[in-house]
Amino acid sequence: MKHINLYSLLCVVSLHFCNAQYIPEAIKNSISETKANAPQRIVRNIIQDRKGNLWIATHEGVFRYDGKTFTNITLEVAPPRVDSGPENRFYAVIEDRDGNFWFASTDSGVYFYDGKSIRNFTTANGLPSNRVHEIYQDTSGNIWFGSMGGASRYDGKSFQTFTTEQGLPNNNVIEIVQDKTGTFWFGTDGGICTYNGQTFTILKDEVGKNFSYSK
Repeated sequence: MKHINLYSLLCVVSLHFCNAQYIPEAIKNSISETKANAPQRIVRNIIQDRKGNLWIATHEGVFRYDGKTFTNITLEVAPPRVDSGPENRFYAVIEDRDGNFWFASTDSGVYFYDGKSIRNFTTANGLPSNRVHEIYQDTSGNIWFGSMGGASRYDGKSFQTFTTEQGLPNNNVIEIVQDKTGTFWFGTDGGICTYNGQTFTILKDEVGKNFSYSK
């Protein structure tokens, strides 16, 4: 009886193993096709939009993944560029409350994508730097950009920039967030500070040294 049970078990394991190794050709082709179109270089940021698509900011461009295929949006729409470099490197992507998308690039400012066309914003439009690390939408609908040249707020018409002259501890702004009280927090190369809409407060430790920040 023991021998019969052992034999049966071996048959079940063998059958399971064989089935696990068998992948239909159609699925193999689908997997290969997906891999071929997937980002192959540095990935900085991934978000999911309200429709369930994934958006991926990479050093090859911004990709959208719909569950089946990857599409390099920045190459497909062919946005204007302010440099002559061969790369299309991006740090961040967000979906705003109106369903539009914003892309932060390492060398050509930010891009606004409404699902049909892309508009490029650079220092010529009011950004403090074309190297943008962070994008954030506040509760009032303003879009904030953390860049190498400071933090910039866009109200849909113009940019207002905040730097060390206004109270930031450092002009290289890497992170921006608004807490539930409405206070803004900025992570910079020179530490962390808060902004209540009027005044910047640099957070320091007990000996008066700025709290450090890194990402």
